[in-house]
Amino acid sequence: MSNRPNPVSSSNDPIKFFWCIFIVVAFLIAGCIHMPAPHLPSSWKGMAVEPAYFADNPQKGRLQIIVAYGLIVENHVALRLVCPGRQVIFWDPGGKYNLKKAPHTRRDDLIVVDPPDLVTYLEFRERFDDEIVEIFEWELKTDQAVRLHDILKNGTAESHPGGLFKTDTAGFFCSIAVSSFLKQFASDVVTVSDTYFWPNDLAQELYTQNPDRVLFFRRNHVPMAYIPSPSAMYGSPNTKSIDQKIR
Repeated sequence: MSNRPNPVSSSNDPIKFFWCIFIVVAFLIAGCIHMPAPHLPSSWKGMAVEPAYFADNPQKGRLQIIVAYGLIVENHVALRLVCPGRQVIFWDPGGKYNLKKAPHTRRDDLIVVDPPDLVTYLEFRERFDDEIVEIFEWELKTDQAVRLHDILKNGTAESHPGGLFKTDTAGFFCSIAVSSFLKQFASDVVTVSDTYFWPNDLAQELYTQNPDRVLFFRRNHVPMAYIPSPSAMYGSPNTKSIDQKIR
């Protein structure tokens, strides 16, 4: 008897393959489908702000984590660091800012020529389908800002207490890269308990880390700034009064 293939099972193979791929893709999408910026606490105080409110104070260190959401899924995570006396660090892991001009303006996903301020970067994000952009901010002591600046600019070797780190990142891994950096090197500013593939999950944890403010940009709406409620600030090492956080 010849061992000819079963024509029925052979014809079903492409269908089985299609459904396997469909199930995997559906599972991945289901992991990040949500309303944009779903974790903003309802108790936080918000106020409308003008673009001047976003300006840097070059005398103060500041860490900014940028989370961009599309209408259904989150799009991107980036990091911006203001360090007194040094050039602003803008880390765009796996991103597209000034990508066409690389390597003249980008080095290992750091924007090394004219790193954008928030207004410039938000204008760039308008070409994507972002519905909301959240920017989490923490004020830093000068020594904290200098230490993080050195790590981001130069990377680290395996012998470093925090472990190996480099800023060059593959596409789609922006949230993993930023959350890993925060977990490895910024525990004195924020406590990130895991590395997150979905930007939405990273944002959820950042809301628990007492940011000094969260800037909130919704397409075709007035920009807003939110600060933690007084109860959310109790017991935090970075506790400040509401008046201090608004300024």
